[in-house]
Amino acid sequence: MLLLIAAMGPAGSEVRATLARTHLPSAGSEAKATLARSKPTPYARDGGSNVSAPRQHYLQVDRHWTPYSKATTLSWFDRVSTLEKGVDVLTCGIEKNGITLLNGILAEVMGRKFEWFPANPSTVGLSLEAFKDRLGDASNSWRKLVVYRDPMERFLSAYRSKCLLADGDRDGRKHCHDLFRLNDSQISVLNVANRLAKYGHHNPHWATQSSFCGGTVGSMWTSYTHHVSFNNLSGIAHAFKGRVSPKTFEKIRIQLSPPASGGHITDAKGHVQADLGSAEVRRKLYDFYAKDYSLPPLRNSLLSDILDSIGK
Repeated sequence: MLLLIAAMGPAGSEVRATLARTHLPSAGSEAKATLARSKPTPYARDGGSNVSAPRQHYLQVDRHWTPYSKATTLSWFDRVSTLEKGVDVLTCGIEKNGITLLNGILAEVMGRKFEWFPANPSTVGLSLEAFKDRLGDASNSWRKLVVYRDPMERFLSAYRSKCLLADGDRDGRKHCHDLFRLNDSQISVLNVANRLAKYGHHNPHWATQSSFCGGTVGSMWTSYTHHVSFNNLSGIAHAFKGRVSPKTFEKIRIQLSPPASGGHITDAKGHVQADLGSAEVRRKLYDFYAKDYSLPPLRNSLLSDILDSIGK
């Protein structure tokens, strides 16, 4: 009996509590019946019907999750959000890729006030294995959304927001000065680019897009059904069309109407040529974000003059 409870992992505590209340014998049909009643309820709605996921796919729900509580994993699995109850949409949120706007839409669909990653794996008990199963199953009805962005433009957006504080971000210094061990006089594009390889992977504003959502952006790109460019965020609405009420869908469309850039407006695209004019900087950025530039829609996104300037 003790071995069976231990093997059940997170469900074991529930079983122990049940056994304590009923004082069941260590073996026999009555004990087996109690164990059968203690099985977890179905978690996923794949393909429109309730299906119990394998037991190893259940995790203990974390009520004290914060956006940076699992930064040490460097795979940013906690940026996944899953909307069930007939919506059947999962999203992969990536910092500096319209993530504030995306979380606002998720809150709208869920009928909540704004919060970061309101249906992330830690709050719903979804394991990485279960997420990959759901993402990779082309036969299910789930819509799977990811927003991508040119890596150099994304880097510059992070630099202007977190290092130059161009958008008034109050916690910018924590994500730039403190992260890269630089003071105000040392915050240059080149100095930050020089330190990306050492520190960039440890913060989601600088980490590669391919590393996000359990690394699935890089390893399971084609499993996502909706690939939305940051330069056309209105495409986010297609993932929710027919899955939410007409009233909610109209609110989503309004949120995505230009300028749909969320609360952190840095105008990074307008500063690319001026701020990233150095061939040395561009080479360092290209090297650090090489995996992102291997993603299908980004393979040809570099301008020819950028490629020429770094000898690629």
